[in-house]
Amino acid sequence: MSAQVAQPLWSGPASPSWADAESLVMEGIYEGDAFAPKTIHLPEVPAAPEVPMLPMLDNLLPVFDMRAFGSEERVTAIRVTDTVRISCKAGRRPAGVLLSTTHRYPRGMMAELVLKATGSGTFGASLIAPGSDAPAPPQGLLGTAAQLRLPPNGAADIVLTCPGDGGELVLHSINIAPLPSASTARGTWVWDAAEAVRHPEAFARSLAARGMTEIALQAPRDPIHVPAVASALARNKIDMLLVEGDPGMTSSAGLEIAVARVKRIRSAFQRAGLPLPRLELDIEPYGAADYAGHPGAAWGRWAVAIKVLSDVWGSRVLVDVPWWMLQVPGGEAALERAQPVISTIVVMAYRTDPHAILAIAEPWLSRRTPVKIAVEVGPVAPEVQRIYRRATQGELVMIGDRAALFETSAPRPGADAVFHLVRETQSDPRRISFRGREEGLPTAERTVVPFLRSWPNYTGFRVHGLGEGAP
Repeated sequence: MSAQVAQPLWSGPASPSWADAESLVMEGIYEGDAFAPKTIHLPEVPAAPEVPMLPMLDNLLPVFDMRAFGSEERVTAIRVTDTVRISCKAGRRPAGVLLSTTHRYPRGMMAELVLKATGSGTFGASLIAPGSDAPAPPQGLLGTAAQLRLPPNGAADIVLTCPGDGGELVLHSINIAPLPSASTARGTWVWDAAEAVRHPEAFARSLAARGMTEIALQAPRDPIHVPAVASALARNKIDMLLVEGDPGMTSSAGLEIAVARVKRIRSAFQRAGLPLPRLELDIEPYGAADYAGHPGAAWGRWAVAIKVLSDVWGSRVLVDVPWWMLQVPGGEAALERAQPVISTIVVMAYRTDPHAILAIAEPWLSRRTPVKIAVEVGPVAPEVQRIYRRATQGELVMIGDRAALFETSAPRPGADAVFHLVRETQSDPRRISFRGREEGLPTAERTVVPFLRSWPNYTGFRVHGLGEGAP
């Protein structure tokens, strides 16, 4: 009786470069007790460290270095606990303190730098390009507080100039104060339209009671009743978008099905004599079977699908994207290819710490395209990273243009390369979703939204996972 051949837990296309690698990184999630790979890639080559952004929510004084200047040597500056103490003698020549930092300011943000102090005398306060001289007169005066407009290019030093007759100053804090624009949308997704179809008016009122001003609704299989839902929502001052999406749309067959469905939805609104709502696409190419081996190709097909469905709908579309899209092979190129048909980018900034949400949002908001920022309150699986090293026996196998993952380590005769699991790390779901700590969402939202609204292209806040049907 022949021995039973072990079946792989997963298999998929392989990149030719993997066969010569000394180690591989596999990322995925646990579905129940089974590990589900999402991506495989070579270890990242350490890049030059990026200039860190100033922590927008904190007192920035600790991250600034100080240096006294002036030919008359009439300035002393020292740190005392959490303050900077500046003493200036009387003098005729310019003198003061230069505050510089290795961090950068948020790009494209409409905000002010607020300096708070106590002391005697009125000091000049200005933001200057690194290496340039202080302006005369200064941009602001600092006795107890000064407000300086943030630079658009992300780099500036603070220069505090002494009064001619001398003075003392204790600088207590430097903070970023946002200059919010007009109010923006607050929305969510509804993936099951059954309750909306059965009771459209009650559904709309329940959303309005929760402060929603827009929803992205996935239409039921038969979209004939969706126009009535749109009308009920409009009476409650809620804008309805239609959301469609599936990883299968990155395949030819799946895209063909999506085109037919979008055409049916469009026809339902035309028959009802109602204007077409905006279309939002949540395609998630990283859920496709071949994404692990060829993420760049999958994102390329994502761009094709976005352009095709936008053309069928007859207008530009919103797109839902993971916050890390710009960091993966092919992600930024795909976004650039689809950009002409994208009206708004909805960034899934799935973090619970306000600092992390703002750090994720800033690169997207600096791109000029209208952006919405979304957080998660639904259940999420822990994000898993595994490191595999080349070995004589192992769980991960390369044979030709295919890769396979097995449950146990073993010799793999005939394989081009074998890798053994050496380390696994898991993320904490509490860092990703407010699930189980929903009370933290209002606080986080109140903290980050005024800052997000300081970008001219920010258009709204989204909460994913509030529940199917009526919230």
